Amino acid sequence: MAKKENIPIKYTNREYSSIRNDLISYVKKYYPNTFKDFNEASFGALMLDTVSYVGDILSFYLDYQANESFLDTAVETNNVIRLGRELGYHFDPFASSYGTAVFYILAPANANGIGINTNYLPLLKRGSTFSSHGGGRFLLNEEIDFSGEKTEIIAAKFNDDTSTTTHYAIKAEGQVISGETIIDFIDIGEYQPFHKAELAGGGKIAEVLSVTDKQGRVYYEVDHLSQDVVYIPVPNVGADKSTAPSILKTLSVPRRFVVVKEFGTTFLQFGHGSENELTAEVESIKDPSEVILKLHGKNHIKDETFDPANLLGTDKLGISPSNTTLQVVYRVNTSANSNAAANTLTKVSNPRFEFPAAIEGTTLDSGLINDVVTSLQVDNEAPILGDISQPSIDPSSSLRGSSFCAYSDHR
Repeated sequence: MAKKENIPIKYTNREYSSIRNDLISYVKKYYPNTFKDFNEASFGALMLDTVSYVGDILSFYLDYQANESFLDTAVETNNVIRLGRELGYHFDPFASSYGTAVFYILAPANANGIGINTNYLPLLKRGSTFSSHGGGRFLLNEEIDFSGEKTEIIAAKFNDDTSTTTHYAIKAEGQVISGETIIDFIDIGEYQPFHKAELAGGGKIAEVLSVTDKQGRVYYEVDHLSQDVVYIPVPNVGADKSTAPSILKTLSVPRRFVVVKEFGTTFLQFGHGSENELTAEVESIKDPSEVILKLHGKNHIKDETFDPANLLGTDKLGISPSNTTLQVVYRVNTSANSNAAANTLTKVSNPRFEFPAAIEGTTLDSGLINDVVTSLQVDNEAPILGDISQPSIDPSSSLRGSSFCAYSDHR
């Protein structure tokens, strides 16, 4: 029998036929006296076929796993999503539809019929819901001030006897977005680093609006867990508030999360730190609200050159909640087609009004308030459109905007 030292192995033989032929050559060379029956129906042939079969399968899955590790060759949708996430891609299985709607109310005139009684000019709050003829639901995506400069006002109702104006019609515009608001409660147990909390809305969740725990602490969404600062709008009280109603301010956020979406699943991903680290004697994460520069009667830092952002210098990537209940408010798209044709968004479902004069202490007539609230009408003069197609891994797909393009080159 030939010596079996330094046996050459052909690593390029990876499919069934080449592996089998290589095994036959190997047997003939190194076992010429032991294995002589190469009949296709023999037991020896069965052994060769079995080994070749197993080798082909192992080779296939080795290639498959290698392909799934790269974005340009992956074919499984969830793998494409995970790889894209590393490059900053935010997966959205059901894209939202945005559009502009017009809103009308009737406001009472002053007692003399000249001008609007401004005490009854309300704010239509963000989150008010409306419906289209096709059953699609839409949310108001911004606050509408009917006392603003961009509204249109005409006299609408008159006194039959004196012909004085009794009511004015006010027209305002605002952005609407498809979907409706859902509130979900998630019980969190013992501390776990990088805790994942799955949301009941599944793959239909379009946006997470807010996350708070039962102690009232707010968790902020960030693009990645290493981001420890967010920008929040603050009402502008300056002279230019009509053109810039809000100003963006930076806020350090030790409690933060990222939203991770896959097909059929949406969950919140928190960081590695624990609540105990905010109160420990040696703190790796400091809550900025507890350390303020030169606050009388409190712990403060005397160095005026100190940067408060350094309070969050840590490798913990934020706080992971524990032993609490999270209240999560999110927006879901209830239908695959969230578009609305022109003049079909006409149903007022749940308006949310606020009367600034009443908040400031002015006594208002409840009957007049009810008249203003019930007079609200809505319409969309232009279609509300969005990309309703779902991402696809088919390279020949003609879906707009969100299709994946991935191939497999095994064999």
